[in-house]
Amino acid sequence: MDHTSKKQVGYSFLLMITSIVWGFAFVAQVKASEANMGSFLFNGLRYIIGALALVPVMLFFERKKITKNSMKISLFHGTISGVIMMAAVNFQQYGIDANMNAGKSGFITALYIVLIPITGLFFKQKTKLLTWVAVAIALVGLFFISIPNNTSILNTDELLGDLLVLISAFFWTAQILCVDKFSKESCPILFSVLQFAVCGIVSFMIALFVDEFSADILVASTAPVLYGGLISVAIGYTIQVIAQRHATPTVASIAMASESVFAAFGGYLLLDESMTSRQVLGAVLVFGSILLSQFSTTLQSKKEA
Repeated sequence: MDHTSKKQVGYSFLLMITSIVWGFAFVAQVKASEANMGSFLFNGLRYIIGALALVPVMLFFERKKITKNSMKISLFHGTISGVIMMAAVNFQQYGIDANMNAGKSGFITALYIVLIPITGLFFKQKTKLLTWVAVAIALVGLFFISIPNNTSILNTDELLGDLLVLISAFFWTAQILCVDKFSKESCPILFSVLQFAVCGIVSFMIALFVDEFSADILVASTAPVLYGGLISVAIGYTIQVIAQRHATPTVASIAMASESVFAAFGGYLLLDESMTSRQVLGAVLVFGSILLSQFSTTLQSKKEA
């Protein structure tokens, strides 16, 4: 194995670590919900912590690059992306509050990877047939995950939760497109600190009006908040930035998509969650649709190159 191949393996491994970190974050979200911490309070605290934790990283890597103009651009872009991220994380958390299932929520959220290629329709770009096949497979998988075979045991609260998480996937799609566009025009880590700060501050301000504050809730949610802020947001993002600059797009996409698998594994390991055979089939279909979507995107990129 040559030096370049070894580096690719190393960066792929780092991306896999990121997927594990983000997958287990769904467990932290369920734990916060079990402690009765409100969605806006939880996300406000963890994203503010994540932003503060990234400040030293930003100063180390980008201090010399930050100018008055780059700060102005990054602040504008970070605000837009941060507001969209705020909507994404809070729809997702409200959904988890309702369905209380880390595994299902992980697979539903991962659908953003399928949604991203079809957003080209809004920019008058052609969408490949394979991408539409992936969307169809994803919809079937989502149906199997959320709708039981016997509709008489349908839990409307869980179904509402799944719907809210699905809505969050659309916001994640918009947020990722913003990052793809804005991070190239801004200092990337400064941009991330600002978007995390906006997400956290706006969420916390809303929490002041809609969520309950008590010492018991804060103490019970300490571990989920710290994991969500320090591990998932700060460390997870930093590893992603370092690794994704060097890993091939296909490897990066597959590694990131495995977040959903680790969410299910974390739910099984730490929350005693289980999935019916029907839900397992749905999860396999969703994951397969993600891989097919990325394969279609890779083929299109090669043709355009």
